[in-house]
Amino acid sequence: MGNKGQIVLSIGISLIIMTAISYFMIPYLVPIPTESEEIPSGLILQSTTIENSAYVEKTDDDLNETIIPSMETTITTNGNSTLEVIFSASMFLYIHPDLLEGNGFSFNITLEIEGVVNKSVIILHQRGDDNVNYIFAEFSPCSVFLRAETPTLAAGTHSIKVWWVSLGNSGGLNKLTTGTAFISNPYFLNVKEISA
Repeated sequence: MGNKGQIVLSIGISLIIMTAISYFMIPYLVPIPTESEEIPSGLILQSTTIENSAYVEKTDDDLNETIIPSMETTITTNGNSTLEVIFSASMFLYIHPDLLEGNGFSFNITLEIEGVVNKSVIILHQRGDDNVNYIFAEFSPCSVFLRAETPTLAAGTHSIKVWWVSLGNSGGLNKLTTGTAFISNPYFLNVKEISA
């Protein structure tokens, strides 16, 4: 065997030895994470955002609690994690001109993580005693921001919903809406699973 043959043979043997060493040594040099290893706290494991920009309204004579359209979802958690849920919307109170002095109306919006936590806000309008005859309806803007956090949860599926309801009929055609005759504002539901 000549020098060229010895070189080729030595390269082949070296490759075989290096492959064997790599196969057995790399797991010790670069360990592969196992399922039993802890995930760092505060890491976002999954996130989803639902957006809707369709015009929706709730009238003051609708005393049934209903889900704001598209504002519901489910999330399956991996366990040893928390949920952070945010609902945000730019809404309008439509105030009918027939609303009498001293009368008012209100709506309740609730962010629910079923069986775990509820966060609510009440949007209220009271007609003042200003002796003004109203000819036109008014639109009063209001921002809604609800944030809910859970304690540490076990693995499982959790239902998340945003409800709204009128808290009493004031006799007019008053409404809580996501827009006016000219625009409709988007509203959002954001859900994050965060490692505990």
